[in-house]
Amino acid sequence: MKKVLITIIVIVITLCVFSVVTGHITNSRIQKRTTYWKSLIDAEIPTGTTKEKIEQWGKQRGLHLTWIPDRNFFDANVEQVPESGIGFPCSEWNIIVDIYIGKDNASVKGEVSTVGSCV
Repeated sequence: MKKVLITIIVIVITLCVFSVVTGHITNSRIQKRTTYWKSLIDAEIPTGTTKEKIEQWGKQRGLHLTWIPDRNFFDANVEQVPESGIGFPCSEWNIIVDIYIGKDNASVKGEVSTVGSCV
């Protein structure tokens, strides 16, 4: 009975360590990809870029930019980063780009965020 309990404890500790390590790997990959997208937005869609040029940029990159008229911005799910390891509760992380448009129909800022595809 004692050996079974020790075996269970070792398995639980191993799974916890595995989960922590793979979580760090996933977080590092997400950070690298969000940094990439933020630098790309800053370089290719500076403040003042017209709405039409933003739409053209999205088409050239094969992105599906969704126009959200109530809030005056474009939204796009630009990339999925798979979860390393178990993938529970989230199997992947979506990198989202939002480009806000001012009253002059030109960009005022671009933001990059993430959201998990979770159970």
